[in-house]
Amino acid sequence: MLFKVLLAILGVFVASSHATFNASDYENNVVFYTWNSEGAHYNFTFTEESYTTFQQMCPPPANWTIISHAWQENFQKELWTDNVVQSFLNFRGGCVMFFDYDSYAKSGYFPMVTHTMEIAKILIKFFEQMETMGYDPADAFLFGNGFSSHLFFIAAYNYSPCTIGRIDSCDAAKAKFLNDSEAVHLAPKAAKNVICYHTSRAWGTHLRYCQKNINFGRCGIHQPATVPTRLTNHELCPYFYNNTFTVNFPIVPKEVVHKHYKTKCRNSTITPNLLPGDRQFAGPRLKTCIPNGEYYVLTEKEYPYNVPLNKSGAGEYDYYYEYDDNEEDDAE
Repeated sequence: MLFKVLLAILGVFVASSHATFNASDYENNVVFYTWNSEGAHYNFTFTEESYTTFQQMCPPPANWTIISHAWQENFQKELWTDNVVQSFLNFRGGCVMFFDYDSYAKSGYFPMVTHTMEIAKILIKFFEQMETMGYDPADAFLFGNGFSSHLFFIAAYNYSPCTIGRIDSCDAAKAKFLNDSEAVHLAPKAAKNVICYHTSRAWGTHLRYCQKNINFGRCGIHQPATVPTRLTNHELCPYFYNNTFTVNFPIVPKEVVHKHYKTKCRNSTITPNLLPGDRQFAGPRLKTCIPNGEYYVLTEKEYPYNVPLNKSGAGEYDYYYEYDDNEEDDAE
């Protein structure tokens, strides 16, 4: 992680931060890896032939999913990427795409951020073309990890607010995306449903600006699994998320988190009351009809990192009481 920090600092001074690109350069520097539920695969490009191939692979109307990576990641080198693609194919069918912007992500963090809007414009163009080809934006599901969460917030909102079906964000990046950031302001209306999952505060945002904010582990800040996996709190997020497709990560009352980790979490947003017996699970199976606000999910150090409800100490209830937002937060 120290190496990544040094890269970010060094990246501010490298020549790439001053490079200029036109629209076609940006399109040529990204890849849409594409699969359908039958296992067919190709790399989408902005050509007439590619549009035709896409429609043949996934005749509209069809579910369509786009996944993307964080800074210093790409599709080829990360262990979680293949698994999440396959999980979405099994869960939703249709076509699943992985949006790879490695040409920019491998540079310093701050030079990469300077390209945010131009990279987002590629996604906007793609959304517009999908609608032209007969695909319903309400059938779209976007999953962004780290920095790419902000790409999706900006692109989806500028395409059309509250129109894309759902965005799930995994530990959205903090640096350069604070209270005054456009992406932060656009996030709540970027899609019909916007759900943010939080696992860290060093690299992930400390803000809770999505419609629903799910805090994994100790207050969305610390994860017990960092020790055996040797992954950071931030890096663990997509691994947790992939497991939620098939393993229950139950939402529990904040009181249970306090008892389990012997700490107290301070709410940034409202913690809603859920009805008794209304069991909800983090991940793509989370029902979007639950009230907006901030929720909590226990995690453990051993794979698959969940704490089943019957071992969580939640007893027979899994709904929320109201808590004082001024409680001390000692979970740093």
